[in-house]
Amino acid sequence: PTGTGDWTLPTINLTGGQVAFPASQASSAGANTLDDYEEGTYTMSPNANLTLDGAYAVAQYTKIGKQVCVQGQGVVSTVSGTDVVTFSIPFASGAAPTNSDGFTLAATQSSGVDIGDAGITGQVNPSVSTIRFLKLNDNAGEANVTNADLAAGDWIKFSVCYIASA
Repeated sequence: PTGTGDWTLPTINLTGGQVAFPASQASSAGANTLDDYEEGTYTMSPNANLTLDGAYAVAQYTKIGKQVCVQGQGVVSTVSGTDVVTFSIPFASGAAPTNSDGFTLAATQSSGVDIGDAGITGQVNPSVSTIRFLKLNDNAGEANVTNADLAAGDWIKFSVCYIASA
């Protein structure tokens, strides 16, 4: 059938095999209404005093409602200073839920980075537009990865899903 308004259908059969969302989100106040889907790429912006090799600075993402999943790899081109290492994410993260510190951990891999004795992880905190990286230390918690832990040619790969603010 064609027309406008509300329809009650027992089954939706998509003979074309696709559900198309508009280019701009048509937001809904309904908690159970899927009103946004987007796939794309973006160029990651790193923290101060760090540049990424342009060929390895593009990440990909999928956004379904407020859930965003991102995969990326940053290869260091130039670095100086001791700034905390962060890469931009495509959408700002949401606020922390009640009774939660609200951060999200990422699956992370690196090469050449001084990461401590137990590895590296990424963290997306509430209400931010970046993922920051932490080096893990056995029985000693974690510490920020800083520019001082990097050299040209080092790389960090990450995969993270988080809840966006909108």
